[in-house]
Amino acid sequence: IGPESFQQAALFHTDELAKLYIEFEAGDANTFKDIVSRHIYEPYVWQVRHFAQGSKHEATFIFTPSGQKYGFLEVIPETTSGAALASHEAQKIAQTGASEQWGINFSDYKLVDASQEVMLSKRVDHAFTYEKNNEHIGKATYRLRLVVRGDKLSEILPFVKVPEEFIARYTELRSANQGIAMIAGGIFLLVYLLGGCGFGLAFLVRNRSALWKPALVAAFVVSALNFLANLNQMPLLWMHYPTALGMNQFLLKNLIIYIFGFLVSVAMLSVIFVTSEGLTRKGFKAHPQLWKVWKSCAASSYEIVGRTAGGYLLVGFMLAFIVALYSFSIRYLGWWIPSDHLTNPNILATYFPWLNAVASSLHAGFMEECGFRALPIAAAAILGNRFGKRSWWIAGAVVLQAFVFGAMHATYPALPAYARLIELIIPSFMFAVVYLRYGLLPVIITHAVFDLVLFSIPLFVTEAAGAWINQIFVIMIGLVPAIIVLMAIIRKGGMHK
Repeated sequence: IGPESFQQAALFHTDELAKLYIEFEAGDANTFKDIVSRHIYEPYVWQVRHFAQGSKHEATFIFTPSGQKYGFLEVIPETTSGAALASHEAQKIAQTGASEQWGINFSDYKLVDASQEVMLSKRVDHAFTYEKNNEHIGKATYRLRLVVRGDKLSEILPFVKVPEEFIARYTELRSANQGIAMIAGGIFLLVYLLGGCGFGLAFLVRNRSALWKPALVAAFVVSALNFLANLNQMPLLWMHYPTALGMNQFLLKNLIIYIFGFLVSVAMLSVIFVTSEGLTRKGFKAHPQLWKVWKSCAASSYEIVGRTAGGYLLVGFMLAFIVALYSFSIRYLGWWIPSDHLTNPNILATYFPWLNAVASSLHAGFMEECGFRALPIAAAAILGNRFGKRSWWIAGAVVLQAFVFGAMHATYPALPAYARLIELIIPSFMFAVVYLRYGLLPVIITHAVFDLVLFSIPLFVTEAAGAWINQIFVIMIGLVPAIIVLMAIIRKGGMHK
């Protein structure tokens, strides 16, 4: 099956559509869990692809999570010659092969659809769809697709046939999530980036208060980590490699895309960092300067030690809040939030499994707290100083940032459409209050470490050999702020004012 000489790639795949239907329409997370545990259907599968550069002939083999064969799909080019069998002849080949080689009992199935297609080589390909008797989940049915290309069985694919009306209804429901996010995105672009960064940067430049060098360094580090995280996922990218393209061309194309993204990221983050940090210095002069907090004289002070410790302590509060909110809203308010698997083998397929969790967390901690939090609130404080009623300006900015931050995350599937908005309002207000009182350092630490905990869960629940190495990297990187502060205290011989 497949090309004789081939490259190989693997991916852990989830049938998201079937999962969504079962949890949202035909039961709940426990219903889905029961289907998985009883192996009625395998929504989680391994896909192993055999492919060759320049060849359309390829095959994908499907296995259950435990490694049992579950199906396969062989792509045979249209120009490859083959038999032109009648439908009943092809069906006999399909059922015989599936029964003898795959142990499928066709007394459990009925034929619901059959089709055929004539290829360029005059070969006739046949497709047969079977439905399982007396077994379904809601209005969805368990089905089996068999394909005979010429006289060769070339596809066995079990799947769940989700009702079309659910797909249409779910798409309509999701459009509300997308609409909320689009509104927030427009506000972020016009008010935050064009207004806040545009006028804010002009204000700082005019007052010679823009500190470009440290902002560029921070932007470069964050962007470089994301660039490396993209390269880190190359082993998974081969599952989507178009074989008509040369492998070197494929690599070069993706490398150019990643480099372009890196340059855009450095430019955008530099502007956001220099503006938000500069406006914070102007709007809240009692706050410690972000770019100086880790200098030895500052890092060992009571102010920075307290802010660092507070940032870590708030992570625990955030985790407890999220667990309590999900439990309450699902149980008592009827919210729907899709479940997810704790173990993600695809993370372990990357070169450095810890890297992507670290890169995503650092980007979120720095960019979102500087862009979503500090930028509007500090700008409001300065406008309040200029036009009066400073507290009202700040209050308005705090409300605005809570809405924009929550709504920008509404693209995650959840119902009602405003669920994510409500979920993030309290943390947004909490982050805003902490920022107003203590500055950027504690909120960046809290946000980055909180995300790092969530993103790295698969690395801590896996039993894969060598996982401890990645766990150590995650823990050590998560503790970097605390280590810097501790080393400063040791060098200075204790804490000081």
